[in-house]
Amino acid sequence: GKKASTCISENLHANDITKGLEFIGNLLINIAHTGNNEIKKNILIKIFETLLFFLPLKSDSTTSFSTSTANTSTDYKEQEKIVLNEPPSLFMIKTLFIKIYKEKECKNVEINDFNEFGHTFGQKLWNSRLDVNLKKSAIESPQTIQEYYNAFPEFLKNFFSGMIDELYEKKMSICNFQRKKHNKPPKVKISGQTIKIVTFITSMLLSLAFPHLKVWLPQVLASLSRMP
Repeated sequence: GKKASTCISENLHANDITKGLEFIGNLLINIAHTGNNEIKKNILIKIFETLLFFLPLKSDSTTSFSTSTANTSTDYKEQEKIVLNEPPSLFMIKTLFIKIYKEKECKNVEINDFNEFGHTFGQKLWNSRLDVNLKKSAIESPQTIQEYYNAFPEFLKNFFSGMIDELYEKKMSICNFQRKKHNKPPKVKISGQTIKIVTFITSMLLSLAFPHLKVWLPQVLASLSRMP
């Protein structure tokens, strides 16, 4: 026989989390306009303590809470231990939340057509040939790795550095979460890792786009592969 429809099969709860947050948000707005300051104070303290843990701040970011507001001075590595005695000031709330999420919003660029993005990126690389030719000597016969890296077009370095850094941060976050559960010290990013990867990827792209150039790294790798 025909299966009975349920709220799960009909996917009626798909937006429950979003709607739940919206409901709580509206409830908080209503509470904010009530006259009971003691209730508002306690709610603000608890909400601030909870949301502080989810702030998307880098691990090296630090801040101090005055003793009149919190029972300790701390950094964000210890932010889950913060217990407030008084509600945070409006200035603190704006500084920690509004600015951060506005910056994140500005960076949240959605790319829907990656094929088109690839064509645009390829065109920009092709148009960089004048800049590349001006730095031909450093690209073909660098005196140092840093000189070689510095000769690459800025947009290539920035693009791949951002991509690799993002992947490292995600992996490091998961790794350190597991290490923390086992009471192990956190791992830190090794200086220079990103530059090495970006140097390799960019070298291959430049060699592909401008075959007239004897790009240093591909030439070295090719010579090594021919060794007996």
